Amino acid sequence: GMDIGDVQLSPNGEQVVYVLGNPANENGETANPALLQTTTEQAIYVVNSTGGEPRKISSGNAPRISPHGNLLAFILGKQVWLASLTDTAAKPQKLFQSRGGQSNIQWSPKSNAIAFVSNRGDHSFIGVYQLDTKTVQFVETSIDLDADILEMIAKEFSRVGKGLGVEKKSDPDTLIRITQYQELTMMLRQNLLDKQRMVNAMLRSEHFPADCHDRLRMMIKDVNSLIDHTSFSFDRLEYLQDTFLGLINIEQNKVIKIFTVASVIFLPPTLIASWYGMNFDILPELHWKYGYLFAIAAMISSSLVTLWFFRRKGWL
Repeated sequence: GMDIGDVQLSPNGEQVVYVLGNPANENGETANPALLQTTTEQAIYVVNSTGGEPRKISSGNAPRISPHGNLLAFILGKQVWLASLTDTAAKPQKLFQSRGGQSNIQWSPKSNAIAFVSNRGDHSFIGVYQLDTKTVQFVETSIDLDADILEMIAKEFSRVGKGLGVEKKSDPDTLIRITQYQELTMMLRQNLLDKQRMVNAMLRSEHFPADCHDRLRMMIKDVNSLIDHTSFSFDRLEYLQDTFLGLINIEQNKVIKIFTVASVIFLPPTLIASWYGMNFDILPELHWKYGYLFAIAAMISSSLVTLWFFRRKGWL
């Protein structure tokens, strides 16, 4: 007889997916129940849970219904394929072509990614296919790449920090770079959080082989350490931003100080000029021969005395 396996119920309970056909051996050959030399087909079918005629989706095996219940991922020719459970006219499509044989597919909770194991003979990789970007990432190499990016950003932090410490100047480009690093670190942290949820889902899934669990636990530890590093990076960026804004405040205070001192220095001469600018006949200096020179000398002396006083107090 023909085997029926991988029976699954859709999340809404309206459809049943199953595989009809005998499993293939290591050479990819399926057994024939009629004891003939020809092989039989192993195919995936869907039927309404209330009954009706089964509908063949495609040849293949290892079907997995998406959490949203509208898509079905399965293995055909050692590659991952995708079919629609709601659109009967849509044909199944191969998502990507990868070396080796793909197996142990698992959906993400949001139905936007599919995890799988890529077997390469003496080793294997854990990969993730993103449906929105149509890209494949191998988790371990992707985590290593994230670590390299964090290391590069950390070096840039150090360079910016040294520049602020040596030059002590508030270059507007520096603030723009700090903002760009904050945005990049935020995107990297979000990417790592997605990887963390994905790897945790793989670890809890019964479809992933037990020999991958140790590797998944190591990935979780690596991802957690990188997430902690992003928190440290955010703290460093905030420190650099505060340092930059502090330098701006210092420069602004210097400018305000110069204007304040200038206004105070010229205040006594202004008072003297206003005093002798009054047109009253009772001012004795108006008819004095040296009255003009006296007023000029008084204004200069008052400015010098004010300047000397500021220097003595250390305000200049």
